[in-house]
Amino acid sequence: MINLYCPFKGSRARIYRELKKQLVCSHVIATQEYTYGKSDDIEDNILILAEFAESQELDTRILPGYLLNCDFFIPDAPDVLKKILDREYTLASSRYLLVQLHKKPSYLQELISEMGRFGIVLVQLHNLKNDKCVKDNTPFGMLNMLNAEDITGRNGKKAKKTAFEMIKDGLVSFVGGLDIAKAYQVVEENFGIEVAESLFITNPRKIILDELIY
Repeated sequence: MINLYCPFKGSRARIYRELKKQLVCSHVIATQEYTYGKSDDIEDNILILAEFAESQELDTRILPGYLLNCDFFIPDAPDVLKKILDREYTLASSRYLLVQLHKKPSYLQELISEMGRFGIVLVQLHNLKNDKCVKDNTPFGMLNMLNAEDITGRNGKKAKKTAFEMIKDGLVSFVGGLDIAKAYQVVEENFGIEVAESLFITNPRKIILDELIY
């Protein structure tokens, strides 16, 4: 498995505990949340994790990535746009940018088109616990990622039901999160091994290799 969204936070001891849960994965992206105007650096966490992985002779590779709170029109922020185009804010230095929408902005379709012109593909991480109109919030040209905790039921029955509906309707390209091993098992049991491998292995590997998904 490949985990594209793993928000390691807290003390060094807590980060180590969370990493141990991810050892089923060949690659893990240490995802730092970014809000415009608040510059966060994930280099420290990556170094901590990389050092720990090396000391324990682990096979899991730690990669950088950001979750961008997309509450602004990115091309209007040249400093942020430059870091995206330089692949500093993207997933594993690929063309894929992970974003989170707290509402559906009026400029969203224009943003998708404009970022596409720059060669950047937007991937939306859904928050099914709070998202009340998820199917209306999946515009053309944007890929969808589900949080593993929504699939396992950790975020409630309603979120799990919506996650299952999205997977059934073919709206999901990836799954990421701290509960990824259990989520894989749930998806395999309910949708089959082919769907599980697509969401947890095949499609995520294309991001790591910076290849087109579809």
